Amino acid sequence: AAAREAEARAARERADAERAAFEARRIAEAEAREAEKRELEAKRIADAEAREAEAAAAKERAETERHELEARRIAEAEAREAEAAAARERADADRREREAAAAEARVTAERE
Repeated sequence: AAAREAEARAARERADAERAAFEARRIAEAEAREAEKRELEAKRIADAEAREAEAAAAKERAETERHELEARRIAEAEAREAEAAAARERADADRREREAAAAEARVTAERE
């Protein structure tokens, strides 16, 4: 009888140990699944932040290009205006020179 009791106690202890091992395995697997979920979520967030940063950088580059284009357009327009003003000044100087030569010719003709 004592042997049977000891055998039954040993069987109960083995069953308890198996249940404890099974529960520990179940908990470890659940924790591993949770850790994997957290890792995937962190990766998803990092990927989204990287996409947002790239979009912001692309927007900034486009804005910079637009400003450069506008500045170049303004500079070209100002250069054209300066060229036109210089051409007008040269034409005015040529006209004044011709008028002065004509006036000098008249004075010379009147003296003679």
